[in-house]
Amino acid sequence: MKKIIICLLIACLGIIPTACTQKNGENVATQKNREYVIAQKNGEDVATQKNGEDAIIKNISGKILFKSPMSSGDTQEYAGLVLLDPLTKEIVSIDIHAGRAKFMGNTSKILADVAGGVATIDLQSGETNIVCTTFDALSVSAISYVNEEYISVTDQYKLYLVNIHDGSNRVLVDSVTGIHSWSGDGKLLYYSSGLGEDIAIYVLNLETGEDTYVCKGLNPNVSRDGTKLMYRPDRETREIVVKDLVTGKEWRYNNATVRSCFSPDGEYVAIVEYWRGSGYYLGYSVVIWDYKLDITQVVVPKYANGQCFDIDWAE
Repeated sequence: MKKIIICLLIACLGIIPTACTQKNGENVATQKNREYVIAQKNGEDVATQKNGEDAIIKNISGKILFKSPMSSGDTQEYAGLVLLDPLTKEIVSIDIHAGRAKFMGNTSKILADVAGGVATIDLQSGETNIVCTTFDALSVSAISYVNEEYISVTDQYKLYLVNIHDGSNRVLVDSVTGIHSWSGDGKLLYYSSGLGEDIAIYVLNLETGEDTYVCKGLNPNVSRDGTKLMYRPDRETREIVVKDLVTGKEWRYNNATVRSCFSPDGEYVAIVEYWRGSGYYLGYSVVIWDYKLDITQVVVPKYANGQCFDIDWAE
């Protein structure tokens, strides 16, 4: 009976346990390799995560792609695009210079705005194919992978759908603000549009052509399964919101966020944020946020001397 009560308590807190046991005299519930200890606090049963940061790292996999001159103290170690293993925290330079870059479904290929146009790059063979020379890298503000047939590019506030194989393109949205994001099946496009207080997020169904208002905000990023949406609520704050599109539940991260993306399973968020020096911003850090538990862990303490326009995470 006691075990059942523990499991019900954890479930009420939004955590579905896979095992409920006693360890060293503690009531412990386990879910996805995380352990939660049940204890009394101010007369109430409270679930807390056991072994804090280590429990987060156990569940993280894949690679994180972002732009970086990396620095250790005053010494620059890497420049251009790098791959970060969030589990080991190992960083590897891939010797590609681009302002914006995204994985193409997995970690074997990336999409990048390199000199000469928007290109697909095979990270194993090094083969680079320019998809389209229509867009100037200086005017491109966002790129994204759609599926094996298409990519999308934002240029001069217009959002284009571009054929990977022949470079042909067409305008999907006449006016967009910030970044955009696709559902994992490439059927739903989330984008923001508008000015000032009128900036809002919409979702375009590519199959039906239906364009639907979602909420106020900008820079939408949707999880691969389409159930979670991350966005900035307004221009005035660096706060990000993760919203469950099924239940409506929200989680908020209030820090100096620059860019963010979901993990492949949608359970975590990788965040590039400013770190503050002596009274002013000096550079960036990369952190992993477990939004359901509101726990963060720094995976790259500092990198400086450059701008980060994108971050992406894939298996």
